This record gives sequence, structure tokens and C-alpha cells, in this order.
Amino acid sequence: MPSTPKHLALYQAFGWQPPAFAHVGLLLDQDHHKLSKRNGAADLEEWRSKGIFPEAIVNFVALLGWSHNERNDVMSMEELIRNVGAPIRSKIPSL
Repeated sequence: MPSTPKHLALYQAFGWQPPAFAHVGLLLDQDHHKLSKRNGAADLEEWRSKGIFPEAIVNFVALLGWSHNERNDVMSMEELIRNVGAPIRSKIPSL
């Protein structure tokens, strides 16, 4: 069963206002298998230990499977938040 109905039921049970939900496609490896840390996929700590800035990680992950109307793919957190309502144009899983 998809998790969204479960989450909505929890919000209703607690009397909370649910957020807007969106679907983001799966992240796949080069063999088109779902990424999993059980299969050796890198986790955030590994990227941080390599010196990758947290802002770069957020920017990269935010743009996976998403097409937008901006002129470039490097966005500040404010720009990502401002553009979050833009329609997702890609239904293809991200590799």
C-alpha cells in the first residue's frame, strides 16, 4: 500500500493540517536498480567526508527528476523553495 494514505490518516488522527505531497521518481544505479545503502550506495556522511558542501548535496538532490524554467541548475535554498511549486516534468527515474 502506498504510504501517502497512511500519512494522511495519521495527520487526521492527530488533528494536524497535512502538507502538500509530491512524488519524486526512484533513484537508480547504473544497472537500473533502486539505490540502497545495503548495496554499497554512498550515504550523506560519505559525501561530507569527501568535502562536498551540504548546499551542493541539497541542490543536487532537489533537482533529481525535476525540470524547471530557471536558467541554471545551481540554486540557493531560497531559489529552491521559491521554485518548489513548479511542475515536475520528468517521470523518468534518475540515474
